[in-house]
Amino acid sequence: MKLPDNDPWQDIYAACLGLLPESPDTDVLGAGYLPLDLRFEDFVTVNRVEAQCSLEDLLSRLNAADRLTPRELSMIHLAYGSRGSSAIRSETKAMPDPAFAKFDAGPNVVVVCSPNSVDDLALLWNLRGAHGDFRPTAPDRSAPLGSHN
Repeated sequence: MKLPDNDPWQDIYAACLGLLPESPDTDVLGAGYLPLDLRFEDFVTVNRVEAQCSLEDLLSRLNAADRLTPRELSMIHLAYGSRGSSAIRSETKAMPDPAFAKFDAGPNVVVVCSPNSVDDLALLWNLRGAHGDFRPTAPDRSAPLGSHN
């Protein structure tokens, strides 16, 4: 993915999609007894494209089922996170569950990032790790804001 150096979306795209350097680190290759001239293109198809730098573009890339992002590629065969509730979203239980809202949100968490905020990017990265690497789901636009529908 190519973004201009001064684009405010650059860090957000990197935190959400990951970054793939031009070539593997030779120190890592050498430590694994791999050829030092090994390229990513030797074992995976790499398409470096220009991004449109918008929420719609980012969501379309997060939801693309026909390709892997660098972040997804780095997490193959790793266990991580938990999904949101698959049960009926209702807090009317015999025993209150103080963690209901946290687990019910699952991967549908939005982080508004300030420009150049390491704290915001760290939060985004940690939430992604805590809730898993699932594709975002489309919001129910007919439901009132803050409802559990």
